Amino acid sequence: MVRIFEHSRSKEMGYSDTPGPGYDVDLSPEDGTARRVGAWVGGLETSAPNSVRVSLPTETQLTDSTRRLLGPDIGDAIMKVIVKHWEPERARWSIGDYIDLQNRSKGEVEVGWETYFHSGITFDHSALPQSAVVEELSTGTLIRLGDKPMQVDAVDIVAVRAALGYPV
Repeated sequence: MVRIFEHSRSKEMGYSDTPGPGYDVDLSPEDGTARRVGAWVGGLETSAPNSVRVSLPTETQLTDSTRRLLGPDIGDAIMKVIVKHWEPERARWSIGDYIDLQNRSKGEVEVGWETYFHSGITFDHSALPQSAVVEELSTGTLIRLGDKPMQVDAVDIVAVRAALGYPV
């Protein structure tokens, strides 16, 4: 995964730190399932032109090999690798149900099971739900909601949005 990210950020792949229409890297299996890692660089949303989204498979799409991704240790390790090597402004590990809970405006962080955002974003620690584990990384903050990526309570997603100062 690290080699893929580093290669996608190379001059050979056309990576540039200059603003522009951007490009995306979308890694997904050939079987057509929804599990994938998508990364956008230099996108049109100037509040987060460098972001990463990990989309998890649905329960019906799980195989023995993908079921391991849903464990908190593996998921957390993958998020940290992405943050360390891709250096996004924001990243999330999520499923569509969590996205549907949020009426996100442009520039707002989208909350998932794990949500990372760069150091420039402030939030109210006291407003976070009990399930939230906050980890300060060298470049920003990582918030994890419990130990089951597919079973995050809707109220916890909403509480993180409130802690970020967004309307809920």
